[in-house]
Amino acid sequence: IGNETRYHSPGDNIAALDRDSLSEMGSEVLASTHSLAADSNPAAAGNGRVVFTDLGGRFLIRMPLVVAATALGLLLAIGFLLAWRSKSLGKPLLSAAAMAVGGIAAAWFGSFTLTMMRAGDFWRAYPLVAYLAVYALMLFGMSLVHSRMGRAISREQFRTAAWLLVLLFGAALSLLLPGATIFFLIAPAIALGGIALWSRFRALGSALVIAAIVLQFVMFAELLSAIEMLLIDGPLWAVAPLGALAALTAIAEVDRNDLRSGLGLTFVASLGFFVAALVMPRASSERPLGFSIDYFRDAESNKASWGIATKQAPLPANFPGRWHKGELPYNGRLRWIADAPLLPTPTPQARVVVETPYGAGRRVRIALATGGGNSIALRFPANAKVTALGLPGAAIPIPAHGEPDKAVLRCTGRSCDGMQIEVLLGDRRSVTAELFSTRFGLPPEGQKLEAARPPNSQPQYAPDSTITRTIFKL
Repeated sequence: IGNETRYHSPGDNIAALDRDSLSEMGSEVLASTHSLAADSNPAAAGNGRVVFTDLGGRFLIRMPLVVAATALGLLLAIGFLLAWRSKSLGKPLLSAAAMAVGGIAAAWFGSFTLTMMRAGDFWRAYPLVAYLAVYALMLFGMSLVHSRMGRAISREQFRTAAWLLVLLFGAALSLLLPGATIFFLIAPAIALGGIALWSRFRALGSALVIAAIVLQFVMFAELLSAIEMLLIDGPLWAVAPLGALAALTAIAEVDRNDLRSGLGLTFVASLGFFVAALVMPRASSERPLGFSIDYFRDAESNKASWGIATKQAPLPANFPGRWHKGELPYNGRLRWIADAPLLPTPTPQARVVVETPYGAGRRVRIALATGGGNSIALRFPANAKVTALGLPGAAIPIPAHGEPDKAVLRCTGRSCDGMQIEVLLGDRRSVTAELFSTRFGLPPEGQKLEAARPPNSQPQYAPDSTITRTIFKL
């Protein structure tokens, strides 16, 4: 994504697998393939697009997208009709929206406060504790808004407005993510049926509405669980919008007197969970903390530094060295940095093999040398007009604007040493690029830091590395 091209040597072994493991994996893949091939093709209907989900991990629900979109539009029209008949389109709908916004705002404020009080991914080991704190504060915010704004609104009006708001959110979300349509069909349909029957068959109507609330909660709980796992790095409050929708229809059924008495309970619960989140261990053996140590030498300035990436978690109190927060030239991540001794490290090199005019610019072929490292990277300055970058004859176009703003080519493996690449430049000005050589592992002087690495922590995204920077003019 953006101005970055990556190349990896086919001969590099990322992980070692024995033949029995490969055979077993191959058998499982073949069995799954045969199973899918034997099944009917659900993508054949609805112009080849379907929406699907499971219910409680037991039942698979799927339908063509065109059918789901039509059903959602029909439910939305019915919701508006019921809301118009019960006079729920004005203050009741605004009250429901204010409740959702209030709950989301409370969740955001709590998450922001937590991250200010305890830096880093402190919830990694026990995420449920932090998320329960967020949900409890969200419920407190929603209940507080409802107790203030819902005094002149009947339960029937608020119930209708709450389900209409769920449908409105589902329709808006489905425009951006069509696959989300399936989550806003079944429970709202049951709820609207209960609302329509409630005036004549109160017991049946109430039963249908309660069943819809439970079903919506089950479906949203599965979705929230997946979001919590996906957003293990945060932000914590990102679960609040769906959580607020799941809670909104349930709060609509609670008597206001009970709701007021529950305000104190939800506040105490949120406070308790927040305190627990602040004191719980931030890492465990199952969910270790990212703790990557690098030795960085700048061959141009003749300076060296240690760099430790912990996702802003503080270093242990007895960790050796004098550390400060900052960035090192090879990466934009915020790290803990300390001075390091100058040590011999693999120094990358590059040379121009051939250079020819190319329109208003030039085509340059470059030979790379890792200097004994495992990986090499060539990074151009942001103002360099790099229009394409890659292998000779197969350079990949680089957009004028993108992320990162500096065009980068990386290569990992033995074949990178002596590999030739090609760069197309939009002008003929001299360019000063950066070369980075990476050798996996630290020099012997880094063993003291490795030994002091806290328990339940490990390198993340890449092993501990020795990195050298130099410049290259072309």
